[in-house]
Order: sequence, then C-alpha cells, then structure tokens
Amino acid sequence: MTRAASYVYVIVGAPGTGKSSQIRILLEDRSARRLIFDPLHEYDGLGDRLDLEAIRRRLVEAGRGPFSLLYQPDGSDLVRLKRQFDVFCKLAFAAGDLLCVVDEAADVTSPVRSQVPEGWSTLLRQGRHRAVRIIAATQRPADVDKRLWTFATRLRTGRLNYSSDRKEIANVLSVEVAELAGLTGQQWIERDMLTGALARGVLDWKRGRPVNVAR
Repeated sequence: MTRAASYVYVIVGAPGTGKSSQIRILLEDRSARRLIFDPLHEYDGLGDRLDLEAIRRRLVEAGRGPFSLLYQPDGSDLVRLKRQFDVFCKLAFAAGDLLCVVDEAADVTSPVRSQVPEGWSTLLRQGRHRAVRIIAATQRPADVDKRLWTFATRLRTGRLNYSSDRKEIANVLSVEVAELAGLTGQQWIERDMLTGALARGVLDWKRGRPVNVAR
C-alpha cells in the first residue's frame, strides 16, 4: 500500500457553522484507512462503532489493510474522556498510514502543555513520519493545544462567538479580526499554510449534500 502524504487540517467555528458537514465532505475521498473520534455521534454510518479494545484488535487484524472505525465515548466525564482520547491517539499512531478525525478537540486537549494527552502530542509531532493525516475540529480555539496551529497545513474558520477566539484565529490566518467578526451563517475563510493561499466561501446544500461555494 502506497502511503498518502500527511497533513493536519483544522476546522474551527461556533455551533452551526458547518464543521461536521465539512468533515463529511473531506471523508468523501473514501480513505481506505480511517479512525474517527466522535464524542457527539456526528458520524454514524461512516464506520464500525467499537470500544478501544475492539479497535486495537481490529487494527492488529487489518495490518496494512483497510478499515473505517468509529470511537464514540461517553463525554460526561472529561477526565476519563481525556484518558480515552490518549489511548485512541496512541492506537492511531501505532497503526500509521491512516486518516485520523478528531472532533471536539477542545474537550480532550488543553492550552496548558502539561495537560495535553501524551498520545495527542506524539500524533501531532511525529504523525507525519507514520503517514498519519489528521482532521481536527473545535468550537473554541482558545481552549485547544496551541501546537495545533504550528502543525496545521490547512486552517478553516467559520463564525466565532468569542472575541478571544476571533483574535487568536485572525492572528494564525493573518487576516483582520473584523473580517472574522463579519462572518455569518456558514461562511468560511481558509488558508493553505503551505502555499499561503487564502480562500473564502460559504457552505451550501445541493441535492441534500453539503458543497463549498467560493465567494
């Protein structure tokens, strides 16, 4: 199996800005190997729902073969959730050559370095050497591990309700805070961090499916 190029695609925005819909668009590439951390059960039908031990067994059985697996933890206990996320990330790193989707990243990472799960830190810092592709989404950019901006190869934002979030993302995207404050509905701004190219658009729906329309 030929390894795909690694990337870290980060999607931020308040509820209702289309983060999950954009992730579904990205998943349409039918990546043969994908592991999805889905605490809000947004991606039912996109893989087999398994607990961590069952995921570990499936990854061992799959070897370098295909799989699409969902981990949908109970997010009521955030301390326990972070421990589960740590194991999830370590499994993804060990398997390698896969697409790893992490939704609600602010619930399982932290701007405080000592509180960042070891598995996530390893996945961000060394994942590219294991051909890991990462899609990470969050409602609150100010609450995530700041290294996410360092390792991001592409960053998309929708409307952000908090001024602290708007200031942080405007700085990373190199755009004016006022432009982010002006986003409405499912409008978005996205920068390719490798080329510097900046794009603007809106998430629309055609025939029941989300599509991106440039503006």
